[in-house]
Amino acid sequence: MPVLALAGTLFAGLWVTQLYGPKAMPNLWTALSALTAVGCFLRAAANHSDRRALIGLCLALAAAALFRPTDALWLSLPMAAAGLGVRSWRRPALLAALVAGLALGGAQWVVEVYLSYGGVAARLHRASTIEASTRGLRARIHYLDSKVGRAELRAQGVTDRAMRSCFKGKSRPGKANLERLDSAYWVRRRENLIRSGWLKRHLDNDGQGRRMEIYPVDQSAVTPSRARTNITERSITVRYVWADLVDAWADKGRQPDERNLGRHHHRPRQRLRRLRLRVLRRHRRLTPL
Repeated sequence: MPVLALAGTLFAGLWVTQLYGPKAMPNLWTALSALTAVGCFLRAAANHSDRRALIGLCLALAAAALFRPTDALWLSLPMAAAGLGVRSWRRPALLAALVAGLALGGAQWVVEVYLSYGGVAARLHRASTIEASTRGLRARIHYLDSKVGRAELRAQGVTDRAMRSCFKGKSRPGKANLERLDSAYWVRRRENLIRSGWLKRHLDNDGQGRRMEIYPVDQSAVTPSRARTNITERSITVRYVWADLVDAWADKGRQPDERNLGRHHHRPRQRLRRLRLRVLRRHRRLTPL
C-alpha cells in the first residue's frame, strides 16, 4: 500500500502528467481512480474492520465507471478474482463493495444507453466502429468502394492487387495499408462533408456559431526582438464566418493545376487573412493574431 501511494504521488507530480494528462481525458482520471480502488481494496482485504477502505473502494470504482464503464468492469474483475481466490481475502463485504461501485457509477451510463441507443448490446456495437476493429474496417472499405474512392486509395499508395484483395475480403490489410486506407477515408469524408454543405451547417449552428480554440504559433524561428511571449491559448465563440472558413480550408486542401498556379495559389492565404480580420473586429478585446 505505501508503494501504491508513493507511485501515485510521483506520477501525479510529473510535469508531463499535469500538462498532457487532462488532454487525454478520461484516461488519466480513470487511471487515478483505478489506483485508488486497488489501494482501498488491499487495505480492506488486510484489515477486516477498515470500513473507510470499503467506502473508498466503492467510491473509486464508481468514479472509474462514471469516466468509462467498460474500464471499470475490467478493473473490478481481477479484484473480484483475487477476493475469491485468496482464502484470507474472502469477504462478502469486498464483493459487495465492488458490485455497489459498479452499480453506482454505471447507472447513469445504462440509463443513457437505453434512452439513446436502445440497449447495452447496441451501444457496444456502435463503440466498436473504430479503425482497428473489423466493423470499422468494413465501414471504411464500403465507403471507399467507388471510382473516386479507389482513385484516392491509389493516390495514397495502395496497389491494385492489395485493393482487390481488400475489397473481396480475402485478407486483412497490413499496418502500412491500414494507415493508407484510413488516410484515404478521411480525405473522402472531408471532401463529401464540404461538398454536401453539412459541415457549414454544423459549424454555423443556426447562427449561434461554435467554440474555436486558438493556439500560439511556434516562434522558435522568429527574431527575439520580434517574438511575442505574451500570447496564450484562447477559446472564443465564432459566428457568421464559418462558411468562408470552410471554403478557405477546402481551397487550401486542393492541389491547383500547374497552368493556373500563379493565378490561384494566393487565394486561400488572402481568404484566411480577410477572415482573421473579421474575427478580430468582432472580438476587439483579443490580442491580435
